[in-house]
Amino acid sequence: MRIDNKPIYYKNWSKAGILFRNHLLDENLQFLTFDAFKEKFSVKTNFLQYQSIVSAVSKMKSICAPSQAVTDTAEDINNLLASTEFCKLAYRMLIKQIASIPQNSQSKWLSDCNSQYVDYIDWRSSYGLAFLCTRESKL
Repeated sequence: MRIDNKPIYYKNWSKAGILFRNHLLDENLQFLTFDAFKEKFSVKTNFLQYQSIVSAVSKMKSICAPSQAVTDTAEDINNLLASTEFCKLAYRMLIKQIASIPQNSQSKWLSDCNSQYVDYIDWRSSYGLAFLCTRESKL
């Protein structure tokens, strides 16, 4: 996480066990109030420090909001914020948004393979075969 484009690390927060974004959320996936946060973790901090973290997480949420065209639900965004693997999940959502099915190559293969084998082609494993055979996918 970054604030003013600088990475942040609060040692006392780390010692208190506040390591992930979901530690700032309550059971309804809403941000804890400052008083509830201090009571839950017994960490010595000030309101500005806490609010800067909440603001940074909210900014990430607003940046990820355009990817709702893929997810179309607020639940996925909340799951994203509550996840401990935020970057991996966000990357998968973004890739899904720009990925498309190669219709031309699939239709060519279907026409070349006769109509009797059309139901047996597993496109997911077919496209993954190049990555299993070599490190260089363009070979």
